[in-house]
Amino acid sequence: MPRTSTAEYASPAQAAHAFDGRYVIISPLGSSHTGRTYLARQLELDRLVVIKFMHEPRSARSSRPLERFQREARALARLDHPHVARLLDYGEAADGRRYMVTEHVEGRPLAALQERFGWLPQERVVGLLDQIASALAGAHDHGLVHRNLKPRSVVVSESRDGSDHAHLVDFGLVKESAPDGAEPASHGVTGGPGGWYGTPRYLSPEQAFGRPSDARTDVYAIGLLAFELLSGRPPFDAHSPITCAYMHAVVAAPALDAQPDGTPIAPRLRDLVARCLAKAPEDRFPTMHALRAALEDATGTASTAERARAEWATMVDQPARGALLKLRPRPRDRGLVRLTPRTQPPSPRPPARPEPPREAAAEVWPPRSRPLGLNRWDLWLVILVAFAAALLGALLGR
Repeated sequence: MPRTSTAEYASPAQAAHAFDGRYVIISPLGSSHTGRTYLARQLELDRLVVIKFMHEPRSARSSRPLERFQREARALARLDHPHVARLLDYGEAADGRRYMVTEHVEGRPLAALQERFGWLPQERVVGLLDQIASALAGAHDHGLVHRNLKPRSVVVSESRDGSDHAHLVDFGLVKESAPDGAEPASHGVTGGPGGWYGTPRYLSPEQAFGRPSDARTDVYAIGLLAFELLSGRPPFDAHSPITCAYMHAVVAAPALDAQPDGTPIAPRLRDLVARCLAKAPEDRFPTMHALRAALEDATGTASTAERARAEWATMVDQPARGALLKLRPRPRDRGLVRLTPRTQPPSPRPPARPEPPREAAAEVWPPRSRPLGLNRWDLWLVILVAFAAALLGALLGR
């Protein structure tokens, strides 16, 4: 993907009001658990970067936001990996705001690819998962557990050869392994019971129970991501975050046999996803390196550069590739979305059986009563009126 010139983003007037004398804020990008991110231009080097400002603590005595922000910066400083966005700068602005600067990855969030296509071919999914698992393996080798892998924390760009290149861009809930094995304080983003932390749709069972997490927590997250990319829907979805966490904790993942277009899932890939989604951590792959070894022969296919190149072409030149699914909010859904059918053809109806000729029925008297067609509110009103009438009759009888 060609690099974008930064001259179009900031005018000389904006440069005169540069943040910290070095960066020009261009536009907001979003918010994460640790801060708000902005697209910016570094004046001295004339390049695009991403600046994250730490969230203001709710209380002056609270040190958790600063600890969380510093932990993310330390984690990024440790990692020098081709599939992790690099840390470029860290400091405190003149107004007291803490910030970190990371490289700008030109591409699309994995969530945008899901919304565009609904689901992805198996060969392309395996290629993306291998790159993400490589980044997580590098983090685990440095004693870091991500704990919040989801489509929005992965940015996918197009390499020079047309293949996908994935980057992990958010380490807001990263855990540093303690020497004594103690679990750091939980950072709940939804205030769930037990102090669980993370995004409800992408929780692991141990996170839902508030138990210690390790590298196998990220293995479970890879399984969730694989299931969603292959089928176009998450394995667990619910109206409320608590229900979603409960499903991760005790409900078995649904079977993954075929993709929405009817293509059967390769048996090795299907077994790999099922093992990643095991409820007990000891039943999953023990390390991310073991998971990558299983991914190598999951589909039995060669390089996916041609497939990815064709998919990237459709992002610009053609409408969506016949996606059978799209994102559609559910009623009374608290920030969660569910993938629902879009263009799937209706199933054929069985031919109607010919009815035998009916004989003239004798007139019945009195005529049979028809259902009232009352809804539940009408029934409650009837019950309330009957109760009031009985109460009034009892009072008058006295």
